[in-house]
Amino acid sequence: MKNKLSYSSVTKYQTCGKAYEFHYIKKLRPNVSSANLFLGSALDTGLNSLLLNDGKDPYEVFSKAWQLGFINKKPIQIKDSLQVVYAKTDFDVEILHPNDKLEIETYYSKLSLPDDYIGNSYDFVFTRKAQGTFIRFTDEEQKLYNFCNWVCLKRKGFLIIDAYKKEVIPRIKRVISVQKQVDFNNDSGDSITGYIDFIAEMDDGKVYVLDNKSAGRPYELDSAAHSPQLALYAHHEGIENAGFIVFIKAIKKDKIRTCIRCGEITDSNRIKTCNKTLGTKRCDGTLDDVIAPRAEIQIILDKINPNLIGMVMENFEMVNTLVQQGIFLKNLNSCQNTYGSRCPYYGQCFNNSNKGLEVVD
Repeated sequence: MKNKLSYSSVTKYQTCGKAYEFHYIKKLRPNVSSANLFLGSALDTGLNSLLLNDGKDPYEVFSKAWQLGFINKKPIQIKDSLQVVYAKTDFDVEILHPNDKLEIETYYSKLSLPDDYIGNSYDFVFTRKAQGTFIRFTDEEQKLYNFCNWVCLKRKGFLIIDAYKKEVIPRIKRVISVQKQVDFNNDSGDSITGYIDFIAEMDDGKVYVLDNKSAGRPYELDSAAHSPQLALYAHHEGIENAGFIVFIKAIKKDKIRTCIRCGEITDSNRIKTCNKTLGTKRCDGTLDDVIAPRAEIQIILDKINPNLIGMVMENFEMVNTLVQQGIFLKNLNSCQNTYGSRCPYYGQCFNNSNKGLEVVD
């Protein structure tokens, strides 16, 4: 029987063969999903519109994609689904726009919450979470908590699109393709499928295979040259160069001092009142500190290490052979740390429990 793999499935096998078997062979899947997966997909949709210059508003395209998601082929409303899991750093009240706070208040007013919540909205629910009591959230409280995170991530998405338009688009001379499918086939008819975010000619005149990524911290400067995924895609396209466009999840919060009398903006922290001259007099108005949030983007462009391509293809052939032979080794080193969290199949392996899992047809 011909075997069909993808880059993500091979990566899962290399992380843990048993997790691959549960996911792809036994079709046993977690019934929850990380919000960042949905955010990444929605951002890709909005940025694709921007890259293609298709006449659509990338912010509206992103917003629409940020509404509906799928978990195990079942549709969910991302904004308040109890199946979506958020990270502690997803919510940042300081970057919220007044319209965001109004959206939260409007949603909050429609929930059936205890009297303790009156006048508190997100302040109360996040205080409880910080105290470690969030495990006793009711469904309504959890919906409020999730909705607050959802609104904040939407704002982060807008800021990322802002930064992409300002820092990435001007460096692109020509977009060659967006979301291009690539297929590798061996002599036995087995295949590996993947998708390239986009291929573009950059301002240095070179053509690159490029991948949009989100990360908690900046990537190493040589990460593109040593990326197995980029090496695979670049090899398929006959391109020597590759790159990462990295969105740093933590939003920068620049402080801008604005005079409440005349509106003058200054970045000086040494003056106590506005020193702008109005006519013959100093304004002397009170300076108000305002946070100006912005997304940080890292652009890494490099030449693929040619020795990497052979190693990547060798690994794919090895994984393909092991899968066909039904060999699924457990990697016990990944049980407590699978992409920063406990493996979703931990209970299945250690306690023969399917809690949090479901079979997908």
